[in-house]
Amino acid sequence: MRRALMAGILMGIGIGCGGTAPPPPMTPDVPTADDAGALPTSVPPTATDTPDAAVAPPASTASASAPEPTPPPPEDKCAPVALAYEKSLRAKLRQCWLDAANKSKDRIVGSAKLILEIDNSGKVIGQRFAEKSDLPAPIQKCMMKAFKAEPIDGKKCDMKTFTIAEKFPR
Repeated sequence: MRRALMAGILMGIGIGCGGTAPPPPMTPDVPTADDAGALPTSVPPTATDTPDAAVAPPASTASASAPEPTPPPPEDKCAPVALAYEKSLRAKLRQCWLDAANKSKDRIVGSAKLILEIDNSGKVIGQRFAEKSDLPAPIQKCMMKAFKAEPIDGKKCDMKTFTIAEKFPR
């Protein structure tokens, strides 16, 4: 019984899979006897065309349909100014901590997070601690003095907010 069932299934698969001829290959817009009166939509292939060449689009069409490259983003005039400002300020913040650490017998551990705000005209409108620092008050005072004394060219960095975070000791 099983053999008869298996034979029937295999014969059905064999007939269903291989019983028909494959469809004829497609040719690009070649007029047939039915289209005798119709105008072709493209140039018929020549004797030098190969089946691969007939499938690939012409080079001029490929380059015309390629998207235009996007222009590079405008140069950021603020980045070099901000980098120089942060580098200089971090050295002064570390010096405030180092001076206090050298005078103290206890180990001084903590962090400071400072925020600098610049308005649309390039004027500094805010310099403050972002959150309460766990460093001693004399170090915070020294850091704020250095922070407010550090010059920045705000004209190149209008409408920016900088956050400078430093952890001590490193």
